[in-house]
Amino acid sequence: CEKQYAFIRAGRRSVTEAGDLGVELGHVGLAPLLDRAGPLFLGKALELLAPGGRLVYCTCSILIDEGEEQLRDLRERHPDVSVERDALALAGIDPAWITEDGGLRLRPDYWADRGGMDGFFIVALRKPA
Repeated sequence: CEKQYAFIRAGRRSVTEAGDLGVELGHVGLAPLLDRAGPLFLGKALELLAPGGRLVYCTCSILIDEGEEQLRDLRERHPDVSVERDALALAGIDPAWITEDGGLRLRPDYWADRGGMDGFFIVALRKPA
């Protein structure tokens, strides 16, 4: 069954794909684990995604290895996958928070006058039709 939409949450606790793929990562040496597992999860999500489907990758982390590097690695392996930059054209998103690759990088020092925010990396991807 191919999915029209997939969501992956990585980082500290879990990775899911449209509710079908759940993996508990726990709190063990995460960087080496994501070096191996991150590309596998993203690749599997793309495999399950229908042609033309959207994949949203989100990690609750300030680590570039868990966000921007995962995106760069994915784009190297799947150059036909496009980043949907328009998905970030929303009220409240400061254009300075958008990375060169088209992801949204949030950091704890953003909105410091409002108490800050958690660190996240979010990117919307489109599988070719």
